[in-house]
Amino acid sequence: MAGPEVPEQVRAGAAFLDEVIGPGWIEQVNLDTLDIESGCKCVAAQLVSEFEGGYNNAWEYAMYAWGVTTPDDLDEGITTIDCDRARELGFLAPQHSGILPSASVLENGWRDLIAARIIARAAA
Repeated sequence: MAGPEVPEQVRAGAAFLDEVIGPGWIEQVNLDTLDIESGCKCVAAQLVSEFEGGYNNAWEYAMYAWGVTTPDDLDEGITTIDCDRARELGFLAPQHSGILPSASVLENGWRDLIAARIIARAAA
């Protein structure tokens, strides 16, 4: 039986997180509070325990810490998000980028991928 269709961007983001954090990142994401459109409850935001000043939210800090964000003006704490890279990794909801897949498709993709990995890990 085939599993749910996980968007390409989510698969790429998961592979990126496997490299940056390690495969244990899935245990740190709370699926009950996951909200892809929240800068504090999305996958990336849930994976940074604290963030430095000058960032609007945990998502923005995660993008910087993981090299997805390029600092524009560190003195002012302003950053320029590399939207193309964030979209490629499934970290940016379309309301911010204006492209498909939709935020709900991305969020469901993250949920499905994480749940499948947790189940596979438990079965191993």
